[in-house]
Amino acid sequence: MLKAETKKFKAHYPLVVVFLAFLLGANAQIQRYSFHPLTPAEGLSQASNDFIYHDSQGFIWLSSIDGLNRFDGKSVKIYKPILGDSTSLIDNNITSNFFEDAENNLWFSTYKGLHCYVRATDNFRRYQLVDKQGKKLQKNYHAFHLDNNNQLWVRVGIKEGNNTSGYLHLFNTITQKDSIVCPIDGHRNSVVLDEKSEVQEVVSYLFPTHNGIEVIAMQAPFETKSFFEGINPAFPSSRIKHILVDTPRAWYLSGDKGLIRFNPLSHKYQIWDTYQATQIGEVTSTENVEENKLWVATGKASVLVYDKKQAAFVAKIPHEVGKETGLQLNRVNKLYKDKQDNIWMSSTIAGVNYTNLNKCKFERPNNFIDHHINTIYETKKGEVFCSYASKIAYYPTPDTALIELSVPQGIMLFFEDNKGNLFGVTSNALLAWNPTQLQFEHQRQLPNFVFDVYVTKSGNILFLTYGGIFEYKQNEEAGIFIPFKSLGKHQKAVATTLHEDAKERLYLAIEYTQLLIL
Repeated sequence: MLKAETKKFKAHYPLVVVFLAFLLGANAQIQRYSFHPLTPAEGLSQASNDFIYHDSQGFIWLSSIDGLNRFDGKSVKIYKPILGDSTSLIDNNITSNFFEDAENNLWFSTYKGLHCYVRATDNFRRYQLVDKQGKKLQKNYHAFHLDNNNQLWVRVGIKEGNNTSGYLHLFNTITQKDSIVCPIDGHRNSVVLDEKSEVQEVVSYLFPTHNGIEVIAMQAPFETKSFFEGINPAFPSSRIKHILVDTPRAWYLSGDKGLIRFNPLSHKYQIWDTYQATQIGEVTSTENVEENKLWVATGKASVLVYDKKQAAFVAKIPHEVGKETGLQLNRVNKLYKDKQDNIWMSSTIAGVNYTNLNKCKFERPNNFIDHHINTIYETKKGEVFCSYASKIAYYPTPDTALIELSVPQGIMLFFEDNKGNLFGVTSNALLAWNPTQLQFEHQRQLPNFVFDVYVTKSGNILFLTYGGIFEYKQNEEAGIFIPFKSLGKHQKAVATTLHEDAKERLYLAIEYTQLLIL
């Protein structure tokens, strides 16, 4: 918020852009963005897309259960198994995210094996690992990390289907050698890195067959701890679908009871299961979008914005099925932020929606349709006043609804004195704000047409008018306008704007052609 003495008023121009930006902030609980759909209608092979990755060449890769999709911003290229072609996919079902190596090739898993997309040839190398008895493992692969030693971390299940039992394999992407590390459960897995970016722990979430998570220390004897599994009374039972390892002391778990923030060092946790007194249902995914903000995909409240510092949900991105640029997904399954600040939201049945964080969607309330916006002003207390026609839109706080006030004439600009008193200027009068009565009251006729008002550091209220520069002296009655004698011969100058620097020197733009420094 700008201080009163440095605030500038331009009464001659409609502040449409500023007003729209204000409206977004004034209704802070609802945030809208312009979403774009990417579905089978736009070329995807299938509408269920769990994993999304933005590679170093600018392509977006999307998994599905019916092939691999590469999106270049305009069109989709689909990769599927080709019978008899060993450079195609082993099967259609993509089961992992994508990991880019030093040669910009991509590693990922399908249900039946590991794959490397070779960028130079636009095809694939594929691998199937073996168990301790040398038997080829043909099903239930999940790759979840590529480390600094060129090792792809892979969980391979020992049974088909949703069974979570398996073994951790480290597959060297350079030598193609595989080592079996330890038993590992979990339908999906995440890593916890130390300060050297070495894997310290692996976190497994057992959904859909079991509740909770398992944490495995990555050094012998591979100690395992379980949380939220429903056995330890210190933790509530929860079905965990996603884990965001944010810091060593803050993991965000997406569970069927809500959003869980868990400290793995102290074992303390908090659960957020409501937003504005309404149950949010299960949480399916979280993603860091700003330094202190998470987007949280929920079952009943669309996508919520969680503020880490406030430890609270602070806004909602609503689903708006039927609106051309609204979020079309009734239920978001996964969230992903790419390198260009685009947020991708996937679903299990409706494809993908994506938007850019820096391109918000603006709404135009009906109150302001066909009206010229004169000016918008935020007070030191955070109140906002918007002047249009012969009315004022008043927001006592950014979160409260609009209060519409009537004034005799349209207010062209607002200003505050050094005591925090608010004034409005019409084409010919000065009005004072009465916060008790919620109205602007007439104070004094203006000495001439006003270009601007400036409050100096010492408290002088200067009116820049077509007939010169006047000081407004407040008194117990209604105040008076007197020529600002400190300017001497320049008092009668037509000054269109004024500025005071740190040394209290005044800069005046006069006659549209000169700059005076006093």
